[in-house]
Amino acid sequence: MKLLDASYLTSVLEIRDMYRPFKEADGFGLLVSDNVLLQSLERQEVYGYLDDGELRGFLIVRKVDSVLYEIDMMMTEPEYHRRGFMEQLFQSWLQSCKRPWEIWLEVHEKNVPAIRFYEKQGFLLDSHRPNYYPDGGAALLYSLKCN
Repeated sequence: MKLLDASYLTSVLEIRDMYRPFKEADGFGLLVSDNVLLQSLERQEVYGYLDDGELRGFLIVRKVDSVLYEIDMMMTEPEYHRRGFMEQLFQSWLQSCKRPWEIWLEVHEKNVPAIRFYEKQGFLLDSHRPNYYPDGGAALLYSLKCN
């Protein structure tokens, strides 16, 4: 796990852009703008998984207060899916959090791989926001708590 800064913007954008065909084909979700990703790298906690010095995945976390975090985004190169890298990155970050903590996130109802990942990590479905996304899809709201 490496804490990323703005010098990783190009690599983060490359990973984000790998999802453009999937988002367009599936018709759901949003691709975050270049500017939003730059601001995240400058103002939020952004962690990366590097393999042979190359960024392969990243996790953007917003610290809301002393115990509450919100996961804004997790992405990995598609060829690195299901190889345990994002679980390793997530668990490394989680171990660095001071207890107690609570983590919130939202995910599009059609993003089944992400939902499976979060549930495997122990996240519980708390609620949903119907018609939240431009395609009319619901946002599923998950949380994970540790005392």
